[in-house]
Amino acid sequence: MPETWLAIYQTEWQSVWALWALPLGFLVYRGVLALRESAPRAGAVPRAARFVDLFALAFAVETLLDPLCTGPLLRALEIDGTTAGSALSFVFVYLGDFRVFLLLFGVAALERGQPLPLARAAGYACIVPLFAGSVYAGAGAIVGEVSIGWLWMTYEAAFLGLILVLYPRIASSLPTAGAHFVRFVGLYVATYYALWLGADLLIRLGDVDAGWLLRILPNQLYYAFFVPCIWWRFFRVRSASSE
Repeated sequence: MPETWLAIYQTEWQSVWALWALPLGFLVYRGVLALRESAPRAGAVPRAARFVDLFALAFAVETLLDPLCTGPLLRALEIDGTTAGSALSFVFVYLGDFRVFLLLFGVAALERGQPLPLARAAGYACIVPLFAGSVYAGAGAIVGEVSIGWLWMTYEAAFLGLILVLYPRIASSLPTAGAHFVRFVGLYVATYYALWLGADLLIRLGDVDAGWLLRILPNQLYYAFFVPCIWWRFFRVRSASSE
């Protein structure tokens, strides 16, 4: 039995397989709905219903690929810790943030009858990586070698700040049901980033082993629960215009 929470955190069952159950279950459930020809058609913002449904399907698959490709696959290819391995890991980090902006901007744009704002979402997903990378590189130039953990804490704090500023502005442009959905997404994302930041502060500043236990919770929210929760929240509410 592992002696520390860090040892448990690093096990493959925690970092890969425990993250698969809900996304895989969602895909099975959605497949059953398709076979029964009972796919959802309304939701919080009816104009965005098809988009949210396809979004959930696509990112459920991406959620399954992420921990697999950035864990066992990297080790199997023996590129973990190399430039190629880091690039692959960054692609999935980027996609994890891109999905948030695509969902928020996409729902708002479709409600207004506008095209899906792919370029805008892609651009916003670059803000935090560029900011955190610049701060980390600057700190390294000033004080010398800096632990990679500080890069992740800078990233987490920056994304938390950005999402807390952004989602109320998007919500204010939507009707009531859509605004509630956007607030739900914004607070959901802010929660897992705040938990990551809190856990990393415990680990880096306090050398608290239980910080690794706390880190398991935002991992589950980010990977396992994100797609099922977003899909369920969107389609369980009917907008006033669809009634």
